[in-house]
Amino acid sequence: MPLVLSPAGSPEALYAALNAGADEIYFGLPSFNARENAKNFTESDARAAIRACKLCGVKTNITLNTLVSDRELDGALRLAYNAACMGADAFIVQDLGLARALKKAIPEITLHASTQCACHSFEGAKKLAESGFERVVLARELDCEEIRKIVSLGVETEVFVHGALCVCHSGLCLMSAVIGKRSGNRGLCAQPCRLPYSLSEKKPKNTYPLSLKDLSLVGHVPLLAELGITSLKIEGRMKPPSYVDGVTRVWKTLVTENRPATHEEMEYLEALFSRGGFTDGYFTGHCRAENRSMYGIRTEEDKRKTEKLTSESKTKPAERKRPVHISASFEVGKSPEITISDAQDPSLFAHVTADFAVSPAASSPVSEKEIETSLTKLGTTSFMCTGIQIGAHGNLFLAKSQLNALRRNAVEALEQKILSFPPPSFLPEQAALPERKPEVREAPLSPRPVRLFPNTVRALEKMLDDNRNKQTESVCLPLSLFEPNRTQQREQALTVLEQERLPFGVRMPRVVFSAEEAAARNALRRAETCGAEYAVAENIGDLPLILETNLKLYGGAALNVYNSQTVRYFAEQGMTDITLSPELTPPQMRDLVHPENVRFSLIGAGCLELMVLESCVIRAGSSCRRTADGEICAYLTDRLGFHFPIRAAQRFGENNYPCRNILLNSVPLRLIEKNAEIAKAGVQTVCVYEEPDMPI
Repeated sequence: MPLVLSPAGSPEALYAALNAGADEIYFGLPSFNARENAKNFTESDARAAIRACKLCGVKTNITLNTLVSDRELDGALRLAYNAACMGADAFIVQDLGLARALKKAIPEITLHASTQCACHSFEGAKKLAESGFERVVLARELDCEEIRKIVSLGVETEVFVHGALCVCHSGLCLMSAVIGKRSGNRGLCAQPCRLPYSLSEKKPKNTYPLSLKDLSLVGHVPLLAELGITSLKIEGRMKPPSYVDGVTRVWKTLVTENRPATHEEMEYLEALFSRGGFTDGYFTGHCRAENRSMYGIRTEEDKRKTEKLTSESKTKPAERKRPVHISASFEVGKSPEITISDAQDPSLFAHVTADFAVSPAASSPVSEKEIETSLTKLGTTSFMCTGIQIGAHGNLFLAKSQLNALRRNAVEALEQKILSFPPPSFLPEQAALPERKPEVREAPLSPRPVRLFPNTVRALEKMLDDNRNKQTESVCLPLSLFEPNRTQQREQALTVLEQERLPFGVRMPRVVFSAEEAAARNALRRAETCGAEYAVAENIGDLPLILETNLKLYGGAALNVYNSQTVRYFAEQGMTDITLSPELTPPQMRDLVHPENVRFSLIGAGCLELMVLESCVIRAGSSCRRTADGEICAYLTDRLGFHFPIRAAQRFGENNYPCRNILLNSVPLRLIEKNAEIAKAGVQTVCVYEEPDMPI
C-alpha cells in the first residue's frame, strides 16, 4: 500500500495533516525551500512538529528544493544538519551540487530528488539513484506506463496525485525569473502562467491558455497501488489547514480501502479547491489526444464553494495517537513487568520492571479489569492501546498509584526509545572546495568565441550570416535533426557546415521520456557517425545516453548549474564544458571555482527558452498545426502586448505529433556585448540562441 504524503506550509497545516492520517509530511524551514512565501517553520516550530510526528510514526521530509549559490551553501548545510539533529527523516533537494555537498558533509543523510530535478525517464531516475538519492519525485507529466517503467528500477518513487499543476516541466521554467525577477528555482515563483494571454498577435481578452486545472488522480487509486509507487504526494504548501485536512482524509481513506473516489468525494474535493474541476490528462496520456479539458481557471463559483466549506471547518491541535499493545505480568513477591510495543512494529517496544514487589491482598484483591483500566488510561500521551494481555497470579494487592506509575514509566521509556537516535555526523570540510584564486587576465580582453544553436537549416544560415564578424567556435545542431525522417534537412545542414569548415555538436532536448530513449540513442549514434564532436546534455537523464558514445559531454543551461559544487558534480561525470545558469548574477559567476579541464559557457544572445510545455497549447486553443520541428508555430501575447514565440519540439520516435511547446522570451539577450563582464566571470564561450522574427 503506498504512503500518503501531505503538505504543510505552517505548523497548523502540519497538525491538520497529522490528524487526518498522513503517513509522511513535507514542510520547509525559513530558507532554501520552493515556497518562500508560505508561513513555513521556525526552528522551534520544526522541533515540536518533528517530535509530534515521530511519536505518531509519521515521517518528516524537509524541503531544501531551491538552487543555492556558493555563498549560501554553508547556511544550507547547517540548516540541514540542525534539522537532522531534530530527527527529520529526509530532505527534498533540487540542486545537484547541494546534494553532493550534503552527502559529503552529513554522510547519513537521506535525500529525495525534488520534482524540480525534472526526472522524467528511466535513465534519469537511475542516474539520480547513483548520485545518492534514495527517492525520486517524478515529473508530473508522466503517464502511468512511464511511471511503471521507472518504478521497475527499484528506487523509491514519489508521484504527485493531487493539487496545482505547473504548465511547464518543473525545474525548466525561467518565465517568472526573467519577466518578473522572481525565480521559481529560488522559491519565489510569481505564477505568470495564471495571467491572461492570447494565442494571436492581439492583447488577451480574458483568455488563459497557460492555466491548467488542478491535478487529481482519485479515480486511479487501485492502479497507483498496482504500479508500486512508494509515496503519493499531495501539493499544497500554500493552502490552509482546512484544505490539507480534507484532502488528506479523502486520500488516506481511498488508499486504505484501495478504491477510487465516489462522486460525493469528488464533489467535496472540488469544493475544497479546484479550477473548474480536475484533470488527469498527463497520467492517462489524454494530453496527447484531446487536451482542451486540461485547462481551467478559478471561477467565482469555485471560490463560493470553498468559502462555504472552509467556514464550517476548524483546525484542531495534534490529536493523533500511535496504536500500541500492552502486556504485563503480576505475581505475589515479584516485581511487576510491563511491555508496551508498537501495534504495527512489535520490534519497537519498551520493557519496564517496577521497583517494588507485589504484596498479597489481605482482602479484596485487585481484579484484572481494574489492572486493565489503569494500564490503558493513556490520556494525553501520543499512544492509544489497541490490545492488552495481563498475566495476574494469586491474590494481588496493587494500589492505583503503583499501576499508574508503572504505566507512566513504560510510556516514558517508549517515548524515549522513539525519540532517541544517534546524532548525524557533520563534516563540512568534506564538502569544501578550494577558494578561487584570482586569475591574471590579458588586457585588452578579446571577444569570446561563440557557439551557435540553430533549430532549423534556415536558422543556421541566418545565424552564420549574422555572426560573420565573430569568432564562431562551433555549431550545435538539435539532436532531432538526426532522426531517420530528417535526412534531407540533415544533409543540408551538414553541407553548410562543411562549406564553412565548422565543427559541430548536437544538443539534447530538455525532455526525453523513457519511451523516447531508444530513438534518442539511435540519433546520437547517427550524429557521431556524421562527424559530431560533442553532445550537450540538458537533463540528468541525458548523461548515460551520451556517455554510451564517444562524443564529448557538454552541459546545457537546463542543468541549472548555480554553484561550484554542481560544477564539480558534473566534472566528475566527465563533463568538459558547462553552460552556467542564466539566473546567476555576475558576482555569483565570479565565485565559481573552475575544476581542471572544464570550460564555462554562458547564453549571451538570442531568446531564452522560458518553458517546456508537455501539453500543446496550440492544440488546446484551436487544432494541431503540424508545424515542422524547430519552427515557430504561434505567438503568445501578454497584456502589455509583448509576443512570446512558441517553437514546435517534436517527440522522438514515430509519433511526433502533438509536439511539445518551447516558449521563448519576447526580448532577446544582449549579454554578448558585455565582453569584459563575461571575461571576469571566467566564461570562455558565449552561446548564441536563435532570435525569431517577431510580429510587427
